[in-house]
Formats: sequence, structure tokens, C-alpha cells
Amino acid sequence: MKKLFAAVLVLAAMQSHWVYAIQMASPKSNKIVKLCSVQDAELADVACQSFVEGVVDATAFYGAAEQLVLPFCIPATTTAAELVGVYRDYLNDNHALRQFSAAALAISAFREQFPCE
Repeated sequence: MKKLFAAVLVLAAMQSHWVYAIQMASPKSNKIVKLCSVQDAELADVACQSFVEGVVDATAFYGAAEQLVLPFCIPATTTAAELVGVYRDYLNDNHALRQFSAAALAISAFREQFPCE
């Protein structure tokens, strides 16, 4: 039982490490949040898609380099447009969280939509 409790504590600490690291790296996050909240604007769509793909790639790279458990597991068949849709839906459903880092919000959105088993 002690080992299980210790494992849960370690996992919780690793997950909070993700959010802290992303929060510290994204000081001007609300501009991205505002940009990604706009729909049907071609330039905003391209910029938001690039941001979302960057978060996914950076998370995967950082996770592999640090040998951490990834906070989400996105199926290989998921398109970039679907990722943007998940992020936009999360932003629309969580207005109270918009003061947080755009990257931390993206990770939260993907963790909620694509949990690892």
C-alpha cells in the first residue's frame, strides 16, 4: 500500500511539473488564447494550428528527454484541425481559466480529451 501511495505522489508531482514548466515559459499567453478563440479567420487558424502542434511536439520531446509520463495520448489519426477544435472548445468551456498560460491550457485540453490509459 505504501508503494502505491508513493507512486501516486510521484505521478502527481510529475504532472504538476508539466504545468509549472509550461506556465513559466509562456509569459505572453493571453495573445495566443485570444487568437485561438477566433474562428473562421484564415490567419488565426494557421497561427493557432502552428501553436497547438508546437505544444504537442514540445511536450512529446520534453517527455522523452526527461523520461516523464506524457500528460496526454493523442491518437496518431488525429488531425491538426481536430487538435485546434479541441483547444478552442476547451477555451470556450473554461472562460475562467483564460488568465493561465496558453500552453498550459492546451495541455489541459488535450489531457481531458485524450487521456492516457
